[in-house]
Order: sequence, then structure tokens, then C-alpha cells
Amino acid sequence: MPNDPDQFSELCRSEIDRVHQAFSQWYRAEIPEDDALFDQMIGDAFPVDCVIVGVDGAAEPAHEVIASIRRRYGSRRGQDYWIETRDHSVHLLDGYPDLAFVTFEEWQKRDGEVIALTTTVILETARPSAASSTPLLLWRHVHQTYLMGHQPSSRR
Repeated sequence: MPNDPDQFSELCRSEIDRVHQAFSQWYRAEIPEDDALFDQMIGDAFPVDCVIVGVDGAAEPAHEVIASIRRRYGSRRGQDYWIETRDHSVHLLDGYPDLAFVTFEEWQKRDGEVIALTTTVILETARPSAASSTPLLLWRHVHQTYLMGHQPSSRR
């Protein structure tokens, strides 16, 4: 972990924005459909023991969710589709210097409507590779719920 809590908080915010930007680029086919690139941008951030709890309350192994995302390459090509994260709240955990508990809003435009979710993640620092001095962040747990009044019309 960076020694400075503010630096670690900013690293967490940047990681969340980076991954969501990668999701958007992948779905819109703005980057090459390449497994190594996908793993570098998205897949490697989610270790095999990560769990993602979706808006329906079902917990799924992250590797299954990530495999589904990989299969949906270009599914939003040419569409008015975007993802934006807002209002990041980073909480560093006393006694656990390598962990952060982060809550943020995830806004998306898809299928002609804007939806919003509250997402909470636990991020953990990992040792950087020899080629990089930047700490890596691993997504250990993800939990999403719709913001009231901002769920898809099919769920209202």
C-alpha cells in the first residue's frame, strides 16, 4: 500500500474508474478483441476467490461474471452507451493497511435509459510486477444495488 492514505484513496478511485472505462470500451468494441488485453485491462483485477453480488442478490464467482463480460465483446457497438462512476467514498480499514472499502455510484446509459447503482467493493493491494512500481489493486468483493428510482424500467 502507498504510505500516504490520500494517495491510496486516489489509487482506489482511479482503479474503479479505469476498470469501468475498460468495460465500456470492451462492450463498444473500441479496443481490440484480444484475450491478453482483456486480462490486462479487466480480468487480472478479479482473483479467482472474488465474489460479485449482483442487483438481484445472487452471489457469483467473479470468474463467471468476467467470462460473461468477455463473451459480450462489442455487444454495445454503435449504441449510445456509457458508464460513469461518481461519488467515491473510500474507507481505509484500521489494522488492514492493504485493504480499502469503497462505495460509489455507477451510472449507465443503455437501451435508451439511464440507470444507476450503488456499488461497494473491497480492494486489496498486491505486489507490483518487476516491470511496474505502481501497486496493483485486486477486487476482492463487489456488491451492487439499484439506486431508488434509477433501476431499468423492466424492474420498476
